[in-house]
Amino acid sequence: MTVNTQELREALAALNAEAGIDAWCDMGDDIYENAPDGVSPIPETDQRFIVQANPATVSALLDEIDALRAELQARQWQPIETAPHETLVVLGWYESGVFKQEIALASAGERYPDGYSNRWWHGRATHWQPLPAPPADAAMSKEGKQ
Repeated sequence: MTVNTQELREALAALNAEAGIDAWCDMGDDIYENAPDGVSPIPETDQRFIVQANPATVSALLDEIDALRAELQARQWQPIETAPHETLVVLGWYESGVFKQEIALASAGERYPDGYSNRWWHGRATHWQPLPAPPADAAMSKEGKQ
């Protein structure tokens, strides 16, 4: 299932625009006693849901979904033509029907004003993706500092 975060953001904005909704959702345990005029009191079991699913919480969840999607997109294989110059990346290509990978530069070197170039390209790579972040494990960090 794919969540349309933009559609939810628009619905959230419309909800926030309605008078009294923010204040009502922020009331916590007092929501039953302090319901806005013209609004029926809500059973206690539903009050807990409303307090947890308030606009600020929904907005934070949408931000997290968008951030995770961006991170996932950055981890996808991309065409070699889009690889950064002189940066280590994971390179991939098919060789004899087997997908191979290595960490290397996709390209390096310089192009000079007189037209000369010592730029070179990885000869087999057809795709690339960024290197993963190093582990955040504290033991690994201490080990690396010694």
